[in-house]
Amino acid sequence: DDVVKGTLAQLLRMADGEPLLVKALCDLLPLAGLSDAEMAALEQIRGYLLQALLHQGVAHHQAGRWEEAAARYRAVLEIDPRHADALHLLGKIDRQQGRPWAALQRIAAALDIGGLPPEAEHSLHACLNDLFRELEKRCEAKDYPALLDSASRIQTLCGRHLPAPYRDFMSALLHNASFPLYSEHGDHALALACSEAAFALTPSPRIHTQIYDQLRLLRLATRDYARAWSPKDWALVHAGSPEIWDGSPCRSLLVANAVRHLH
Repeated sequence: DDVVKGTLAQLLRMADGEPLLVKALCDLLPLAGLSDAEMAALEQIRGYLLQALLHQGVAHHQAGRWEEAAARYRAVLEIDPRHADALHLLGKIDRQQGRPWAALQRIAAALDIGGLPPEAEHSLHACLNDLFRELEKRCEAKDYPALLDSASRIQTLCGRHLPAPYRDFMSALLHNASFPLYSEHGDHALALACSEAAFALTPSPRIHTQIYDQLRLLRLATRDYARAWSPKDWALVHAGSPEIWDGSPCRSLLVANAVRHLH
């Protein structure tokens, strides 16, 4: 017992200078069959290590020693997988080392946990800017399947943290892709998928109406008649419009001519 207590005291003294070594030793100590009091002391040391590891990681990061910084951030996350600061900072290193997808996943996860400084929003925007340049390249190369896949992945990873301007821009890219896919490439299924994704992304009523018109025509063109006149979508776009006829007897009925050419 005296040996274990002495070891714990020594680890506490070493925590500031050698946090990675201390963490490795702390991971081994439970194998020694510690008492409840000793386990409580060990957990106290682990809690102290979080700040020591993070402090060292930031110092390495600021000096451009990314691998050393990443090792400490990962050690923090081994102790506390939901440590928002370590997730965010490790995401920044991912971006700096050319891994924007891994960066986006970590930064969005950190934002979900919360409690981050405003710098985290800047990190998210920087990461999205990298990925959106890739989206534009996909459009220029007319690689529309990759565009749709990347857009879906961004939306999945970002979730509620995807800023409105990025949502609108991504929606516009997908909407614009649906035209050549239908008229030039004859890929009606992919055109419809791009249009569906564009409509789901955009919260702006004005753009919603424009995209919905295209989506409705694509649904008609692919003989998806039930969804072409979906009451749910119609209500979303045309709030305040007359009710859609459900087939029941009525005194009057307005028939709108929906025949248009895709352009």
